[in-house]
Amino acid sequence: MPTEHGLLSDLKFYRKKRRLYRYLKGEIKSIYYRNKTQWELLFDDYMMSRFDPFRVLARRFEKALPKLNANHIKLGNYYVDKRVQYTETPTIYSMGVLTDISFDLAAADYYNTDIFLFDPAPVAIKFMEKQNDTRLRFQDYGVWIEDKIMEFMLPEVAGRSPSMFMHHEGGVFFAPCKSIPSIMRELKHSKIDILKMDIEGAALPVLEHLILQEIHLPSQIIVEFENVNPSLVEFCDFYLRVNKLVDDLADLNYSVVNLPRDYNFYRSVELLFCRLDK
Repeated sequence: MPTEHGLLSDLKFYRKKRRLYRYLKGEIKSIYYRNKTQWELLFDDYMMSRFDPFRVLARRFEKALPKLNANHIKLGNYYVDKRVQYTETPTIYSMGVLTDISFDLAAADYYNTDIFLFDPAPVAIKFMEKQNDTRLRFQDYGVWIEDKIMEFMLPEVAGRSPSMFMHHEGGVFFAPCKSIPSIMRELKHSKIDILKMDIEGAALPVLEHLILQEIHLPSQIIVEFENVNPSLVEFCDFYLRVNKLVDDLADLNYSVVNLPRDYNFYRSVELLFCRLDK
């Protein structure tokens, strides 16, 4: 696993790399580019992937994690560990929907069970109103560490995910959020078998809070952790928190694998935690 000392010691070095990246980008753009062209966008992407300290830190963290192997199977846009066998119909929570239910449909087929979906975003609510699959049990509220009305910021680009923490300038809306223990009580579930979270910056505090609760933790946790802070120091702190959570879950007999994704999403990391002893 990445070490705390290693991440902190990288800060000075990555600041220098960032200055180099900005200089090279400016020099080459001033010579070859006058307008935003497809080639320029490709160049930007390449330069950022090589020199931008945020991406370097993200790759460094992910490189230290185990990767998928023959034990894993793809369900929609995520993966599960097929070694986990359920003697009863598994209870699956899918936090964060927007307009993508590929995982939910695949999981419903694979496990032959209903999926409980949660998302307070207006675009998600409208999208789910058009679905007629009775296995998809949609709830129009969000998840948080407590039961509370939360403010969500909307992106400037319509159809993208709102967030409680990421700064967007497309307006705001307020929606109820509930803690996972409260949701379980409301839905009369004694346990969750698979928990998937893609909740735009909220997954890290929610999972940190969840492992402190006196509940039966899911045997599989599929999660995307998004960094919501713009500074390099806070970005490093984000990975230190994720690393600590990986260690905390390892103490609870969870293994972890890094899930493949488009490398452009450098401010987030997708992980699958699995506990075979259930």
